[in-house]
Amino acid sequence: MKSLTAVALIISSVLLSSQAQADSANGVAIKAGSAGAGIEYYTGISDNVNLRFGINGFNYDDDFTENDITYEAEIQLRSASVVFDYHPWDSSSFRLSAGAYYNGNKVNAAAQAIDGEYEFNGDVYQVEDVASADGKIEFKKVAPYIGFGWSASPTSTSSWAFNLDIGAFYQDTPESQLNVTCGAALEQTLCDQLLADVRIEQDKLEEDIQEYKWYPVVTLGVLYRF
Repeated sequence: MKSLTAVALIISSVLLSSQAQADSANGVAIKAGSAGAGIEYYTGISDNVNLRFGINGFNYDDDFTENDITYEAEIQLRSASVVFDYHPWDSSSFRLSAGAYYNGNKVNAAAQAIDGEYEFNGDVYQVEDVASADGKIEFKKVAPYIGFGWSASPTSTSSWAFNLDIGAFYQDTPESQLNVTCGAALEQTLCDQLLADVRIEQDKLEEDIQEYKWYPVVTLGVLYRF
């Protein structure tokens, strides 16, 4: 809520301080980069300020190993953005940007057995001991954004322009969850041990992903103005 309040205050201050409306300030941009493939709508607020609304999305699969566990992961990139661009010099393409992202990014992962065995917290379990082993990583939904880049200024009369954005949004500490189900034939004592090992693995995973509080945003695209 604090992030949304801050964004609202920025919007209000920019609207109140705008002195001259841009002559040709509306446009649509197609872009791609670390946030996925996306589309943005541009509108000019003043001769130095743009406001843009965007949506991004992409899916891809990847494998990664964490704490001796190999995961087959599906990465889902889903985000929406509200960003202000300030062009400090008249008619310059350079811009400073600030705003907020709705961060729907997440990772769904399934632990993989290696040579018919799983290893959790250093203990080895046979593949038949584990009925299922999966997890997910999710992020804070509202994420403030800062960055810079290059694009057409609000006063530009060009119909086409290239876009480049370099920045990051703050998604806070990611949240992880590991879910493991014991195999039907596994004895209760071993099942309890397996679940205890999984809880330790989850604690290790959460500790390892503490550093991923900022998500880098690097995108390149093309803008059409009308």
